[in-house]
Amino acid sequence: MNKDIWLIYHKSSLSPRSSINMDGSDFMVGVSAVPAREMMEAIELFKEHLREDYMAPMELWKCVKWGSGDYGLESEIGADIEESVTLAQASNTTITTGISSEFLADLEEELVVVKSE
Repeated sequence: MNKDIWLIYHKSSLSPRSSINMDGSDFMVGVSAVPAREMMEAIELFKEHLREDYMAPMELWKCVKWGSGDYGLESEIGADIEESVTLAQASNTTITTGISSEFLADLEEELVVVKSE
């Protein structure tokens, strides 16, 4: 039986030891593409993936099967989701893409400057 790809939308803590933590962030907001047969298996594999990279889930917002059409692709990371799905299918491993807390803080500062002008 082939595995489906599940998209898990989340906020996860970032340890300084995490390979994803490039800028000293405390957390990231992202989407993980997880190959699994069932949703609960996908969530467990996702949590294991985070633990292995010194991360932990803080919030899980949505878990949808790739192909359902309910992706929320209008987000900042939407363009990376299809690439993550392709990589997850090819490697049979979880692929995570997202935005770090430091990057989000920079975006908020830019928005404040633009609004005040």
